[in-house]
Amino acid sequence: MATKKELLAQREKDARSVVTTKVKQIELITNDKAKASKIASALVQLSQNNNLIDCTVDSIVNVGFQIVQAGLNPNPLFGHAYVVPFKISGKNGGSDFVVAQLQIGYKGYIQLGYRAGWRFKAVPVYKCDDFTINFGGFEDDISLIPDYEKRNEDSGD
Repeated sequence: MATKKELLAQREKDARSVVTTKVKQIELITNDKAKASKIASALVQLSQNNNLIDCTVDSIVNVGFQIVQAGLNPNPLFGHAYVVPFKISGKNGGSDFVVAQLQIGYKGYIQLGYRAGWRFKAVPVYKCDDFTINFGGFEDDISLIPDYEKRNEDSGD
């Protein structure tokens, strides 16, 4: 049985192989060789994530490529999108397997919304605030009267 170090080395090799086949597509999407190289490295790094160790390397890289195609950053620190494991049950007594799946984060949705011409404004609302929202088709009626005296901004409530 292979050690964890050997397994990760093999996964990196497999990921580099898959990414190499997609480099030209990444360059077309980004229109920048340096940026494409950074993205290719990020896609290889995704395959090394311990949370995705049960996923196939090609499914991880393909999800990373979907993130790039959407114009989002594949680095999870940006919060645009995440690669998460998804267990698929085998049919007719077949064995279960795990594939990587795309999950767009709220920052990714905001990024996509900005590109589509939407504008956002986000403010925290606390239980002690007077807050109402009435959806009215094209115009929504939103009212927020913050109660700064009662707010405890250090609390999750």
